[in-house]
Amino acid sequence: MSFWGTNHFAGRSYYGGFYGTNNDSHYDLFSAGGQDFIVLALTMAAGSDPGLMRWANEVLRATANRQAIVGDPLPARPPPGRNRLRGPRMGR
Repeated sequence: MSFWGTNHFAGRSYYGGFYGTNNDSHYDLFSAGGQDFIVLALTMAAGSDPGLMRWANEVLRATANRQAIVGDPLPARPPPGRNRLRGPRMGR
């Protein structure tokens, strides 16, 4: 991930950090409506990586004063033959 890798986010106030060697699992911090949030993005196979789960738990414990949003950082893939934004694929 060259564009959305860790270098892209380094020094940004909302960027909390990452796990591993790329930015697939990372967290961001923000505040809205008088509440503080953490967005924890974990790869789909997070449950099969004990180190990643330990890291995620440590991050959540350290930010326990924030509301947590946990999700997968990668967009869902559309079904074959479908364009995610426009419906059926038109031409080739």
